[in-house]
Amino acid sequence: MSKFNGSNLIIIAIILLAAALRFYHIDAFSLWEDELFSVATATQSGPWYGPFEAGKSMQKLQLTDNFWTWKFSDPHPPLFEMLLVVWIKLFGTSDFALRSLTASLGVGTLLSVFALPRTITAPGRIVYVALLAASAPLLIYSQDVRNYSLGAFLSAWMFAFLLRQMDEDEAGLRAGRPHFLLLAAGGLLALTHYYGLIMTLSFAAIMTLRVRSIRAFCRASASWLLALVPIGIYIALGWAGIATKMNAAPPEALSLAMTFKRNTISLLHNIYPHVNTKGFWISMLVVLATLLIYKRMRSEQHILAPSAGAIAGILTLFFLVLILATRRAEFFSTRYVIFMFPGILLMLSIFTLVKGWPRAASLLLTAFLIPMGIWAWQLSPKPQNGGDWRGAAELVARLYGPNDIVIIPLIDPTMRSHFVHYLRKKLPQEQLDTRVLSITNPDLMPARLQALEHRPARIIFFTHASFQYEGNAMMDWLQKNYSCTAESWQNVQALRVAVVSCPP
Repeated sequence: MSKFNGSNLIIIAIILLAAALRFYHIDAFSLWEDELFSVATATQSGPWYGPFEAGKSMQKLQLTDNFWTWKFSDPHPPLFEMLLVVWIKLFGTSDFALRSLTASLGVGTLLSVFALPRTITAPGRIVYVALLAASAPLLIYSQDVRNYSLGAFLSAWMFAFLLRQMDEDEAGLRAGRPHFLLLAAGGLLALTHYYGLIMTLSFAAIMTLRVRSIRAFCRASASWLLALVPIGIYIALGWAGIATKMNAAPPEALSLAMTFKRNTISLLHNIYPHVNTKGFWISMLVVLATLLIYKRMRSEQHILAPSAGAIAGILTLFFLVLILATRRAEFFSTRYVIFMFPGILLMLSIFTLVKGWPRAASLLLTAFLIPMGIWAWQLSPKPQNGGDWRGAAELVARLYGPNDIVIIPLIDPTMRSHFVHYLRKKLPQEQLDTRVLSITNPDLMPARLQALEHRPARIIFFTHASFQYEGNAMMDWLQKNYSCTAESWQNVQALRVAVVSCPP
């Protein structure tokens, strides 16, 4: 067996192991709020066809609204939910079926190794696929029904397509003719997440600067603009969702230095969850080492120096724009930088092909990152954000009796869909329609209770910690006006459940 075939067998074995990790206990924990919103968009909204209403806020959404009305009120582009609609029709809505979409995309991210150019030899490919397989953020979001796994998938393929064209058709890039597959992946990445749009623009900027003439510059710019026409149309229609996100920002902006430090530490949290200021300064030393390795590659005219330079340029530009875009953000989530990780890991794998101390240092860092990635993935909260909606729904179902009612202190139908997602599997649909009520105002309690055929002897409150005030207000009203007795709240992570017993 040839050396090439042998290395391919190693790569395939790593991909199979990565697939096993991504599907491991994939349904062992509940969906959380953001996942439930994606699922609700795909299952509860109206059909794709028919009239839609652009500019509607999320608070005014109704379950009967068109799919596009839902998405235009959401501060994220629609590609992932579009795929999810099709996936659900094929495989259903079990937790395993839902998460198998992102797990499959996670495996597809590793398959991009086969699109890399031949200048990245077998050892570098093996290192790259091993780093992808054990990357903590790629593992975490392969088990999360959100758009981040799709974004990482497209980002990885964009880097592969770019390096492939740099190796096989450098003249095409110089002439302002980026490959169709690179443009298509960029257009799809922009339709996945707005940080994905920033990544696509970073690719476009770095590639456009490589041209040799004004004519080539115009041709490259036109090609990238054409790829971004769909997201441009979507932004024009979905301004309400974007405005909602931007209006949540505080009026005062952080300094550039503080934003840079915060974003860097958030990036490092994907590698080591307990990183602190000391870790920040260590990362600066890694950046310095990266610059020294690249300088050495340039001086030695290493065949992969242009590839490393292109990757570094794209990542640097993306991160700088990210700093400017998040100065007013109240927080910066670790998942916002997932689009960078395929490029970071690809550049590290390239450095392992540089002889001397760069190879030794890169292999040492690789040996650290692989077990650290598995460890960080195991430490990550499951579910995220403390939202054990499955466990809370199971508690409500255990407490629920034939004559009881369940009150969800919310009026927003999109949030209500979160609460009833798991209840659908526990209670008959007719009881969900008639015995599960959304009430936020105690003054509305008499009319809603009188509308029932029999006043219930027990009322079960099911809410989130963020909305417990409304639940407490209605429980106080029941105790004061109906002489009801309220039990203590039972906590299921961030969810709250309480039983109120009322005399006949």
